[in-house]
Amino acid sequence: MVSLHKADSKPDAETYHRPHSSRTDESDVTNSSGASTDALLDAIVDQYTAASVFDRYVAEMAQHLPAVMFESGTTAAEVRAKRPILFLSILDTASVGMLDMDVQLRLNEMLLDVFANSILRNGEKSLDLIQALMVSTIWYRPPKRYEQMNVYMLTHISALMALDFGMGRKLNATRSAHIAANVGQAQTPKSFLRSDSVEARRTWLGCYFVCMK
Repeated sequence: MVSLHKADSKPDAETYHRPHSSRTDESDVTNSSGASTDALLDAIVDQYTAASVFDRYVAEMAQHLPAVMFESGTTAAEVRAKRPILFLSILDTASVGMLDMDVQLRLNEMLLDVFANSILRNGEKSLDLIQALMVSTIWYRPPKRYEQMNVYMLTHISALMALDFGMGRKLNATRSAHIAANVGQAQTPKSFLRSDSVEARRTWLGCYFVCMK
């Protein structure tokens, strides 16, 4: 395992403890070899470091392009348990300058492997995947070899997946009023799939941005 090069203090252990008894089925993401992504992640980055990288994304990065945001008080443990692919994408993106280069490369390889297994092999579609793809493309780091660049493919996949969910449908007055009434309210995992939810509309706007850019 690795830790930060410099750390003023460790996060509260109680805040970032991940009780396995409360894990959801969504956390059982696997890579192309069938290995548990959660177990592999523990072998690369300890939970305190992972929480610090996540906090960096929330505090320093998301505000510059708020396509993927979280409710105030959302912890790294909650996102890791309920939205593991998005969590892994955030770690890959926000780890630059915080973790050693070899660790960053391992996180990126792990993320791309999960993308390939979830999207290409299993045909999965979820808001977790769309937002993970957006985070990866908004803060994309070009590979050393040009022929390995896949930012355009990831962008198109996220947009097509969003269209499949109906996020591009035109809002009528009733649906617009529903969105306005729910701004700032906590979103449940089920409401994420509603094309008229605040989270879905923000995600659709993010897809539009990365495609236009």
